[in-house]
Amino acid sequence: MATMGAVSSDTTVVELELSAHKAKDFKINDIITVEEGKSEKERVDEGAAEPTTTRWELWAWYAYYFGNNSAGTLSYAPLIFQSLLNQAGRNGYNLAQDCSVDAEAPCVVKFGVKNVNIDTVVLICNGLVFAFQGVILITFGSMGDYGKWKKWILICSTLVCWAMQLSFLGLKDPSQYQAAIGIYVVSSLSYNICQAFWTPSFPMLARNTPEALESKKAFLSGEMTEDEFEKTQMLQRNRLSNIAFGCMSLGYTFTLLIALGAAYGLHANDSSVGNLKAAVVIVGVATGVWILCGTPWFFLEKPRAAPLPPGETYFSVGAKAYFHAFKSIPKLTQTWLYLLGYFLISDGYATTNQIYGICQNGIVSYSTTTSTELYIVQGLSNAGGIALFWLIQRHFKIRTKIILLWNCAFLLVIPIWGCIGIGTTKFGFHNLWEVWTFSVVDCAAVAPFYAFSATMLSDICPKGREVTFFALYALVSKSTAWIGPIISGIIIDRTGNTNKGFAFSLGLTVVGYACICFVDVKKGKEQCERYVLEDPTLVREK
Repeated sequence: MATMGAVSSDTTVVELELSAHKAKDFKINDIITVEEGKSEKERVDEGAAEPTTTRWELWAWYAYYFGNNSAGTLSYAPLIFQSLLNQAGRNGYNLAQDCSVDAEAPCVVKFGVKNVNIDTVVLICNGLVFAFQGVILITFGSMGDYGKWKKWILICSTLVCWAMQLSFLGLKDPSQYQAAIGIYVVSSLSYNICQAFWTPSFPMLARNTPEALESKKAFLSGEMTEDEFEKTQMLQRNRLSNIAFGCMSLGYTFTLLIALGAAYGLHANDSSVGNLKAAVVIVGVATGVWILCGTPWFFLEKPRAAPLPPGETYFSVGAKAYFHAFKSIPKLTQTWLYLLGYFLISDGYATTNQIYGICQNGIVSYSTTTSTELYIVQGLSNAGGIALFWLIQRHFKIRTKIILLWNCAFLLVIPIWGCIGIGTTKFGFHNLWEVWTFSVVDCAAVAPFYAFSATMLSDICPKGREVTFFALYALVSKSTAWIGPIISGIIIDRTGNTNKGFAFSLGLTVVGYACICFVDVKKGKEQCERYVLEDPTLVREK
């Protein structure tokens, strides 16, 4: 019998009736154990019924991500931002000259009270985004498990992101680089909040699909074994996650195909002014696609959040939920070990991507047309990689953890290759052929990372606490990802070598990979069941 806590010499046994869970538990000096007579079928059957996921609801959820495909926020917004910084920058050795005079000299701009390398400015701004997001998620994250908070926070953050992306249309001159800093920070911040409150819907949708409900019925009637039932549910979660990220990749490619036509139509290659104009128009197009495809989700999502416990307010219950989550770290060791590993590996991956993006934009000289062509190839490679990994997983019924580890192994390739470029310019993201190779091969290999990592958390996430733990997931993947960018930025600023930032991101990725290897999914599920029994902020069915 699994137990939690510590037993003292004066043992006292007190029988507790937990009618909400149709079982008897025993508390022995702060030890809570589930009675052995309670079967897996009883645990599966308990809990309040949730609305069945309809086809229209599911495709509205997919469509939101088709529109929110990151083409504007994560591709062209950084391109515009870095292009303006580069045009406004001065030669670090001679401030009377612009950065085009000496390609080997550091390019600096006025940032705060001193001149700072433009690559460092980009990384610091990204770090600020992640830090601000951490404050917002800690304040509002767990409130999303109750009432309509998740829906309204998603709607508000989406509207802010739309407004900020459309604000890029007003950027026309390098002298506006300081305004670009503010627009870039707020648009990136609101985009990340959108992700944090869109993602938690998928385990709720997955467990209420007709297929998932049919497998539950078959298991409860004895027609399906426990192992078969767990695999069916696991594959259902992976199906939704992979289709969603596949839709994102297709939406990304669709938006970029329109963007490429716009770039050539606006003669982006003729001048830096035309290049900037084309990039801001593309951000506007991307925002339009998001508005068109993302809006239906706001109206078709069915309510599945828990009711507010009696005597609580949304702010008090949110704080208590987080307090209980952090207090229960010793009782949810596998979930927290995974979040630690995911924090390290995603921080390393995010830092790697940002450094690679700086290298790519420099290699293509901030060309909007060349960048668009690269992004299109990356989008198609992402979609192909997601489809390939999902087909392999579905055919061989591979557990989520195994295929996630397989996928994460490819995350090590980019920083290793980048480190090679520290001592040579022949390799290590210094050449155009390298970014084309990356766009085809590596993008396909690492594309399913976010899909499988989200599914992995859903496997070991307490039911009814999806928004709380997915907010923590967003917190550790993005909000706390300021560590890598800022430290790498300092390394780059002091050494003048952008590639040296890859060494730090490689170390983070390796340690994170090792942590995920030690996660025990089966033990994690058992811990989550006990956590739900003990959580005082969950209203249970009576």
